[in-house]
This record gives sequence, C-alpha cells and structure tokens, in this order.
Amino acid sequence: MVDYTNALNILTDTIKEATDSTVQAGPFKGMKLPDDSSWYGGDVLPKLLGVYESEIQLAVEDFIRRPADLVVNLGCAEGYYAVGLARRLNCPVYAIDKSEKAIEVSLKAAELNGVADKIRLKCSTARFRQISGLLSNADRPCLLVDCEGGEKDIFFVDADFRVFERSQIIIECHEHVEKNIASKLIDRLIPSHECRLIRQGSRNPHELPHLANVSEAIKWLAISENRPETMQWLVAHPRPR
Repeated sequence: MVDYTNALNILTDTIKEATDSTVQAGPFKGMKLPDDSSWYGGDVLPKLLGVYESEIQLAVEDFIRRPADLVVNLGCAEGYYAVGLARRLNCPVYAIDKSEKAIEVSLKAAELNGVADKIRLKCSTARFRQISGLLSNADRPCLLVDCEGGEKDIFFVDADFRVFERSQIIIECHEHVEKNIASKLIDRLIPSHECRLIRQGSRNPHELPHLANVSEAIKWLAISENRPETMQWLVAHPRPR
C-alpha cells in the first residue's frame, strides 16, 4: 500500500528545491514562501505550483488593477495574500490573525520578500471595531476576509455599516460553520456593492510541468487544499456613488 503522506512530503521537498520555494504562477508569481506554516501545512504545494485558490486569481488581479490605498487582510495565516499584495501594491497592508504562529510566519514571509516595511502585523480576533477605523481613513481600501466563520463579528454588528462602502471586498464563505452565510453577506452588502459568488471549481494537475512525472494519485493530492466542503468566495465592488 502506498504511504501517501510520505510520498506527499517527499514531493513537497522536491518541489521546494526545484522552485527555490518560489511561487511559479498566478498573481503572486515570484513570491518566496517561508519554510514554516501556521496550520495544516500551509497549502505549500498549491501555492508553489501557482494554483492556490485559483478560482479567485482573476478577482485578485482585478483588485490590483484598481489600486488600493490600504489593504486589510483578516485571517492572514502565513501571509500569502498580505505579502503578495504588498509586493504588487504601493500602500500599507494590515495583516491580522488570532494565531501568534501565523503572525510569526507572516513576518518571515514579509522579510523574505522585502516588504516588511509595508506590512503591519497584529495578533487579534477580527472585530468590526478594530477594522472600522482603518477603513474609514482610506479612500480605496481593499478588504480580504478569511476568518473561519468569524464573518458575523465583522459584517453583522449593530454599527455604522457605511464604513465598508468604499471597500473592495473578497470574503471566503464558511458555510460549514455558518449555514447560508454567503446569502446573508450578499443581503448585507448588496445596497452598496455589486456582488458575485465564485464557487470552488476544478483544476488540472496534468497541466503543471512540475507534476509531469508524478503518479496519478499524488498529482491530485498535490493540488488539494483540504477543504471541508465545496467552498464559495464573495467578491464585492463598491457601486459608483
């Protein structure tokens, strides 16, 4: 019987060496990844191969084309988006996560990529009060939210919701934590934003050169992001005022 865990670990080491731990494709091509991860292995292989959350890569590029003057990344984990956007945008980036390990790894990632001076790191649980001050002082903020079901503490509080009106927003919707969270978020944002849902889709490991000589089962494991169910992302652009 194949030891898939061991085979995947060997493949990870091989691809890290072959790529010099550098992302090969996507909006953050050329970004260096730190050796550490904050949880579940950090999806290192999908990130290095350039297919991590490929469903929203075009949405991320779209956000980059509309230059932000502030980025707030709630649930930054290893800093993939915070550091990636700091490399592509000339603005401050706030990276927030409740895990001290995540903040530690994000700092390493920022230093590796020469953007530590652009990133403000904070270990904290995401709350409306915490981010509203940041957003209210920006003209074109970009907000990325991946806080594992904590959306209710940000978008469903009894507070002045106008603070989000100028924000470009991407939210990973955790339906397995909060049923119908995607539709609830749309109802909340639709008065001020043009909203669309992006559903997790397929990707083809046979198209990736680094997996050409890898066995079939390991190919698919290499691009797996270990989702608990089919995921959705909500992308929201401010309506013209």
